[in-house]
Amino acid sequence: MHYSTKQFGLFTFSIIIILHLYLFKDEIQLYFIQLYNQTIKTFHLQNDSMTIIIIIIITIISSILLIGLSIHWILYNKLLLIKSIIIKILIKLKLLNNQNKHQKIE
Repeated sequence: MHYSTKQFGLFTFSIIIILHLYLFKDEIQLYFIQLYNQTIKTFHLQNDSMTIIIIIIITIISSILLIGLSIHWILYNKLLLIKSIIIKILIKLKLLNNQNKHQKIE
């Protein structure tokens, strides 16, 4: 079967929307549903070249959002890891300090 550019673009755009909805449900679900509906309406009103331009723009914006949110998630998790390591080190230092105080008393 031969698919048109518009069908391929709609398929690609739908996959991107599904990925975003799955990965970032709470933050951008409503925004992308509205964007999807507006884009579908636009596809029916414009010619194929305009459709391709819209698909490319939306794909670039979606990719930037996905990369940005992924970087944010990674950095947040790294900060939590660093925080837990610092807390463990501080606890060990406090325990060592308490042991040294007890040894000096004895």
